Amino acid sequence: MFIDWQDKLKRIGNRVVLFDIPIAMHCHHYNINLHKMLEDILGLEGVRLIYNAAEESNRAAFKIMLEEYQRIRSDKSKLEFAASVYSTAGWE
Repeated sequence: MFIDWQDKLKRIGNRVVLFDIPIAMHCHHYNINLHKMLEDILGLEGVRLIYNAAEESNRAAFKIMLEEYQRIRSDKSKLEFAASVYSTAGWE
């Protein structure tokens, strides 16, 4: 399936959007410090917070994306689509 990534992943002013969903782009150092702070202050609950936030935000975003590409139905196709989004957004 062809996806026009130039149309789906774009910059609007100072925001980066994917399928018109704003996405956060942070550097490696920001993420390390954010994770360390959450783990140091909250311990295991901080780790759960990181995982839960990632799961919740990705689930909501992929629901929107899959509504646009309704031909993607099988679990295998959904995983391939997710990998393609992840790779295209520069998170290989």
